[in-house]
Amino acid sequence: MFYRVQVYVVLTAMALLSGCAERAKTPTGESLDRFYTVRRGGFNIAFRLEGQLDAISSQQLRFDGKRGHGQLKLVELVPDRTTVVSNDVIFKLSDEWFVEQEKDLTRKLQLAEEDYKLALQDLEMIRADNLTELKSAVDALRDAQEQYEKYKDEDAPRKKTDLVQVTQDASTAYDSAKRGLDDAKKALTDAISQEPEAVTAAEKKVADAEKTLSAAEQAMDKAFYELRIFKRYEYPQRISKLEEAVMKSQLTVQRTIVNNNAKISKKRIEIANRETLIIDYRNDLRDVRADMEKLVIRAQADGMLIHGENRRNRWDTPKEIKVGADVSIGEPIGLIPDVTKFKVQVNIPEEYRSHIKIGLPVVIRAKAVPDLTLTGEIVRISGASTPIIPWDQSSPKVYASDISTNEADERLTPGMTVQVEIVVEKVADVLYVPVEGIYNRDGKSFCKVRAGDGQIEREVKTGRFSTDYVEVTGGVDENDQVLLDRPAA
Repeated sequence: MFYRVQVYVVLTAMALLSGCAERAKTPTGESLDRFYTVRRGGFNIAFRLEGQLDAISSQQLRFDGKRGHGQLKLVELVPDRTTVVSNDVIFKLSDEWFVEQEKDLTRKLQLAEEDYKLALQDLEMIRADNLTELKSAVDALRDAQEQYEKYKDEDAPRKKTDLVQVTQDASTAYDSAKRGLDDAKKALTDAISQEPEAVTAAEKKVADAEKTLSAAEQAMDKAFYELRIFKRYEYPQRISKLEEAVMKSQLTVQRTIVNNNAKISKKRIEIANRETLIIDYRNDLRDVRADMEKLVIRAQADGMLIHGENRRNRWDTPKEIKVGADVSIGEPIGLIPDVTKFKVQVNIPEEYRSHIKIGLPVVIRAKAVPDLTLTGEIVRISGASTPIIPWDQSSPKVYASDISTNEADERLTPGMTVQVEIVVEKVADVLYVPVEGIYNRDGKSFCKVRAGDGQIEREVKTGRFSTDYVEVTGGVDENDQVLLDRPAA
């Protein structure tokens, strides 16, 4: 939480010698002038800021579930600033949405498991059908191969042999018929000198021999034609047709294997998807149930409960933690600080950033405990400045910073407003006087020094200064008494 910064240079007396700040005793009825006796010593130059006390470590109370965005409401809570012990129930959040989610996921999981079982049964049926289809395709291939081998190795050679034999027989018959015709013609020649009846009989034999030769010649031509047709057309076409049948059967087997594998793969993918869906539903159901357990927020340590979160920006209106309030996932709704170690959150104005660095000593005072003073040091300074008013970029810039302290007090609680003095420089072994003893005229510095019963004006040279003291480097000496114009507080 950001507090309005009140910054001004503060000078705190640091090692004043005894008697450094004497004021002239004023008898009754005499002058009321005050004097300061100049002494050599030192003082601090410091920045004074307001900050907020915070525990170095705290148990943040929040809903750390993964689900329920926009569905979370506070239904029970322990009042703010209540002392609690470990394992106490601090907050309870509404569970209606989670109960519905659990029912819905349980139903979806049951349906998904049933679909998964059916998919496994379908896979077994597909495997059985695939086996039947593949067996039929393989049987058809075997039949085609057997027919091809039988024709190539048995039927075709046998038919060729038969056709060759027919041609040989026809050639033999033709040769025999030709010899018979030659014999008949010779007999006719011999019969010319004989009786006419013999000539007629010889002529008839010649005619019959010619007919026999013509028939033998036709039979021989037919035999050679059939043999030629077999070699050139019938055998090549038949063997090609059988080879094609074998190839088609092989392709059918391959296609059946591919199709069967595709069916199996498709079903396996479906089964894998259903398995993934079941796993997702189970994980979701587990997460919902885990989140339901987180709806009850318990204390992890003893301490004092503080509602809300400890923020340094006062311009944000703190959220009211009450029954019925909406809660976001991960939103801090309370904390239990460790009050044994504290830090202070402060905002350093931009104009003083160059004077302040990590490690500078700090004096801490709590407004609520005025008699308590702590010491500490700066341990963190933000690397970037932010506007003091978040929505107004022209507003003064500040650097969020942390101050640590090893001291503690049972009266301190996180959130308390504290005043811190950051010691920027320690001025030592110098002559200095209160700032009310120096005045300026015409660009020069002067003071009035006691001389007998009166005062004399002296021009002085000044060095470092604060709102309380100013270093004098010339014009006055130690033990001089300088007139203080302003009355004592």
